Amino acid sequence: MDPEPAPASAASATPAIEIHDLHKTYNGFHAVDGLSVTVPQGSFFGFLGPNGAGKTTTVKILMGLAQPTSGTVEVFGLKLPDDSLAVKKQLGLVPDDTLLFDYLTGVEYLEFIARIYGVNRPTAKARARELTQLFELDEDRRKLIGDYSKGMRKRVAMAAALIHRPKLFLMDEPFEGVDV
Repeated sequence: MDPEPAPASAASATPAIEIHDLHKTYNGFHAVDGLSVTVPQGSFFGFLGPNGAGKTTTVKILMGLAQPTSGTVEVFGLKLPDDSLAVKKQLGLVPDDTLLFDYLTGVEYLEFIARIYGVNRPTAKARARELTQLFELDEDRRKLIGDYSKGMRKRVAMAAALIHRPKLFLMDEPFEGVDV
């Protein structure tokens, strides 16, 4: 009698990120030179390295904002750049420079970003309230983003990246300007 197969585990699921022999060259400079990595779903993963090591370039490729010179990139089994729109719907990104709308409040900005992702208005409002509380941004709800500290701006960017409940959360320079 054959033993029953073991239940599928998270480790055997499609990887969150699968990169093989990734290269990105800018005018002869190798920003990424042969990167291969597999990131399982449900894990924390970080790129560590000096300036110019290719961390930001790799994140841009994962977001579909830059095209690789060669190599393959898949996010949840979707190939980049072919399926970049489907991939973008599943990602939340906090870029190294938080480009926010200074003349909106944090809640207004979060609701706006939610609507861009297709979240209906009542859910967008509820989700914005939930995230402003989570990120401790609900103290002065009328304050404009332009009047926020750098740490508060980073927290708004984090909340915006999570507003649509992405399957994958990416942060470039994650600890820069973040309050304790």
